[in-house]
Amino acid sequence: MEFSQVRGLTGGMRDMSNAGPGNGGGTTTGYSVGFPVFTVPEWLGTKNLDFFQIDPVRQTTTEVWLGHSVSTEGHARMLLVATLMEPAGKRITIDDRRVSAAYEAAIKLAMLRLPAGDDRPAGFLRRLDDHVKAETASLDHWPVQTVSVDGAPVALRVWRFGGGIAATMDDPGAGPVCCLVSYGMELDGLELSVSGSLDDYGVPSVSALSRDQLPERAAMSVLPEPGGYHRDYHALLS
Repeated sequence: MEFSQVRGLTGGMRDMSNAGPGNGGGTTTGYSVGFPVFTVPEWLGTKNLDFFQIDPVRQTTTEVWLGHSVSTEGHARMLLVATLMEPAGKRITIDDRRVSAAYEAAIKLAMLRLPAGDDRPAGFLRRLDDHVKAETASLDHWPVQTVSVDGAPVALRVWRFGGGIAATMDDPGAGPVCCLVSYGMELDGLELSVSGSLDDYGVPSVSALSRDQLPERAAMSVLPEPGGYHRDYHALLS
């Protein structure tokens, strides 16, 4: 099986459409967010809602991804901060939630810097996905890095691939899980906050997300086009 939608793939191997059943792809339907969202309050650059995922049955939001980008003096930095909450009624362990969040971040990172074009070897994207699944299954072996959340230290498990970083909370507990994808920047010194407001991200109310709040240009658009496959992909190309 090959992936067919790069936009959808960067959020994982499923449809990332934000349109609900019977919505006909409309842009103004709002979806509630019933959980706090991880933000970057002191980002000196562009901030926007990158995308979100819904539970199509309950019509509530299950994932919120916030984009951060800046380009100065020829150096581009991009950071995605996701808040993930499993749909109500699902019963999974904390370890399952850790691995699931790690996969979300890792597959997004792996797809982030693929060169454009259709000249990939047959089965390459499947091999890439298998590789990401194998890496996230070994999450406990990922190095640990610490960031700040509302002034308190929080440990992340970190995976480096393709020149970027994927990270997820090491101990998410029972609440929302935070995961991150960065390119052109390290996570050292990063200060996150938990907020009920997305005003800084162009969203007037966190309780009603809609497709028309998504930007025309994603945060990753600040990055230069890749000149070829990063060496981390080479073993998967043959």
